[in-house]
Amino acid sequence: MKSCDIVSVIYCHYSKADDFGESSSQGADRSAIMKHCFESLVKNTRDYPAELIVMDNGGNPDDSDYFLEHIRKGNINIYIRYKENMHFAYAWNDGERIASGNILAFVCNDIGFQKGWLPACVDILNKYPQVIATPFITYGKGKYTRTLESGERQNFR
Repeated sequence: MKSCDIVSVIYCHYSKADDFGESSSQGADRSAIMKHCFESLVKNTRDYPAELIVMDNGGNPDDSDYFLEHIRKGNINIYIRYKENMHFAYAWNDGERIASGNILAFVCNDIGFQKGWLPACVDILNKYPQVIATPFITYGKGKYTRTLESGERQNFR
């Protein structure tokens, strides 16, 4: 990590059970997963020069209360809650517009973060500035593409 690198971590969240055709208990599972993953993000990002931007797509009000508690603790720099689901791409684009970092990290509510994740990603980006690092790109209904380090693309469902 260069001393001038500031990372804007743009975290997008949505979790409303009935929008996924799920029961409320499955929605509660989604919330529990989000909380576990968010805690790992906060824990494993706080030692690096980063701003945390949370884009809440208007899902479960209890999840929004959870994020407000993290604002009070000083863990979230910017929090935006949409009245309704604007979907991940719109929210990430909004987050990009307000981000102040020279590096952007777009993350979801179901990713667990380990110690050292952020400097490792930034080091790769500094070494290969023409690279966009992403684990998955979603397109179409239920189809995914993974781009490997070699540049090869794998399609799977």
